Amino acid sequence: MVLKGSTLSKKTIENIRRYRTGKKHSEETKQKIREARLGNKMSKQTKDKISKSNKGKIGSMNGRTHSKESIERMRIAQSGKVLSDEHKSNLSIATRGRHNHNWKGGITSLNNQIRNCFKNKAWRIEVFKKNNYTCQLCNAKKYVLNAHHIKSFSLIMEENNIKHITEAIHCDELWDINNGITYCESCHLEYHRNYSNDKLDRENIETEKK
Repeated sequence: MVLKGSTLSKKTIENIRRYRTGKKHSEETKQKIREARLGNKMSKQTKDKISKSNKGKIGSMNGRTHSKESIERMRIAQSGKVLSDEHKSNLSIATRGRHNHNWKGGITSLNNQIRNCFKNKAWRIEVFKKNNYTCQLCNAKKYVLNAHHIKSFSLIMEENNIKHITEAIHCDELWDINNGITYCESCHLEYHRNYSNDKLDRENIETEKK
């Protein structure tokens, strides 16, 4: 029996590792472990200890790849799972900025963060669906399509005083489907050459189409 607070020697740890190598938990044991851990959350202190202890260690998958069987099992386990918008938002926030492994000191502009976030991707798809994947100026379908804010993106940002990606994600006006319109890439570029963002409204669109 190991007393609480005691530290195992390296030799003991190695012996335990050798003893456990190749052995697998029974389904009954797995279920007991799962139930025991269900709902438990690690404290920040515990997370920090684990993080500190793992720093500098080589990962278990270093230099290795999953087998086709392993990949298939993971695919099956994940198939059919649908994440809620709240879950997606939490994941997006948790892996953004300094929390992301690609963090380089904050060189990405807020504009680019918003353009690349999951909310914008979902908004674009809904705008395309609304317009039947058709450019609303030239009726093209086969070209690269852009989703455009009728009331300009910059004006919405300014009026709602959006200074952070989290504020943008929770701004309903920014993701209003009725404020979106589908253009092919060439018509979108042409529009920005001829109009200021704040001049185009539904009346202008209909005039252009005629």
